[in-house]
Amino acid sequence: MCLLQLLAGSMSAQLSSDEFKNIVKQKIEDFHFHSKTIGNRGVSAFRKETAIISALELFIGKGEPFEYTDDYGNRRCHEPVKMHISDKGRKFPPRLMATYLKNLKNLPYADVIIEAADVVRIDNIFETGVGKYKAVAYFIQRFCRYNREGKLIFSDVTENKVKICVEKEMIPLPDGTEKVFWPVYLGDIYALSTHYE
Repeated sequence: MCLLQLLAGSMSAQLSSDEFKNIVKQKIEDFHFHSKTIGNRGVSAFRKETAIISALELFIGKGEPFEYTDDYGNRRCHEPVKMHISDKGRKFPPRLMATYLKNLKNLPYADVIIEAADVVRIDNIFETGVGKYKAVAYFIQRFCRYNREGKLIFSDVTENKVKICVEKEMIPLPDGTEKVFWPVYLGDIYALSTHYE
């Protein structure tokens, strides 16, 4: 049975569980791709800035405050998406995603390599309104720092949790009909656990 059909009853369009997981996985892979570009010292400032913009496009609000409707139908404003990080065993206050990405380009290492594993799991899927859903995805990220000689300074592996937002959109077609589109956006990212290699 289709995931969103199961959650929302009969709908004109369906998004299967596998399709949903593939979209979420691709969003997380895109985030890691842009993060690697931003952290790479050999990349031009222009490419880094372009990667920051592209990375923010993956998140709800695109790094800015965003409006939403609460469970009672009231319009609310939500603060920009945040990144919760840990480093060398210390947890830090969450940073705005835009700030986190800008800081990533200024790290004092000769090179930074960010690798991601497959999405470990997606759960806590629930409906938040008509055609609106939220879920949580868990993934593993490896973060390696190198000096100018190419020697590994240290690396860590972090299990992260990211909130996922899905909202059904209707796209008008030239023939007067509409096509259903399911955009998926990433939300806050939380560092659950970190270990060092």
